[in-house]
Amino acid sequence: MEVDISNEGIISSDKNKYLMKIKATYDDYLTEKEFVKDVKHNMKRMSFKINGKNNLGCIDISVVNFKIPRGNTVISDYAIINSINSDTSCSIAGNLELGIGTRDMIYTSLQTVLKLCPWVKYFKFNDYSKKKCSNSDSGSVSLSYYYIALYGKTWYEEVLHAKPENLHNRAKYYEYIKRLKEPTYKMKWTEFYSFLTLKQFNLDLDIPLMEIYTSSATYEEFFTKLKNHINNNSKLCVKLSLWIEDFIVKYIFSGETHLITDTWIAESSDIPKVQFKDPWFVDETMLGRDKFRTLLQQLRSQAGGGKHLKGYKLV
Repeated sequence: MEVDISNEGIISSDKNKYLMKIKATYDDYLTEKEFVKDVKHNMKRMSFKINGKNNLGCIDISVVNFKIPRGNTVISDYAIINSINSDTSCSIAGNLELGIGTRDMIYTSLQTVLKLCPWVKYFKFNDYSKKKCSNSDSGSVSLSYYYIALYGKTWYEEVLHAKPENLHNRAKYYEYIKRLKEPTYKMKWTEFYSFLTLKQFNLDLDIPLMEIYTSSATYEEFFTKLKNHINNNSKLCVKLSLWIEDFIVKYIFSGETHLITDTWIAESSDIPKVQFKDPWFVDETMLGRDKFRTLLQQLRSQAGGGKHLKGYKLV
């Protein structure tokens, strides 16, 4: 069975309101991962796709559940964020504000899923995000490493209070991040300069990099001073894009890239509330609308609002 509904909902921010389209499907889902072999062909997936002007595929979220042979329903207590894309065309009018607008688009999308699937306790995702340095073709940088250097945390930590799912990785990640604040981990200028030379980074005459570096007690202080001196986000992004990822991986995380690339989670209780209207309010004659709502009501009842019931279990 597949139910396909498409309509427009409201996404709001502090300054603007954006119209976006949401498409929801409920279909068969086959995978070898995470589930035991004898139930993999019985899985169903609800997919929520948030789009705007050009159907770019701005946000894609899945909630998986299925019936096992004994007849019990197994309902996941998490949703998977498959992808997030930030673009002005993520609103129907093509006017989504990057930054604040992207943040509110994410909040509203996740809260929509939570409204429809209240048994979801957390969201899983992998952070491979990139940041464009400007609207022109001036390159991009890993958003995670860029944000860690400037703010001591990833962008998704800032926005969603996300954390590594694996507890061992989480402990190591938090321990390594402390190196940004510890003077003993800051290398000498000659070593740092040699590192930049290997990355073919050319020093600008208008940026007294050696002075900024040697006058800083920690990496955190160095990046703060560098950001304040350049005072231009696009220019700073271009300069850091040449070396920041390798620097963070080598000198902060000791080469353990999996601490960033492995699965992260964001708990539902940490997702900020955003005011939005019922996402079904625009078109009262949508194809499959009643069937989809009936399905959701059934799943809510089966999940018990996220609590264990006799004959059901969460995975």
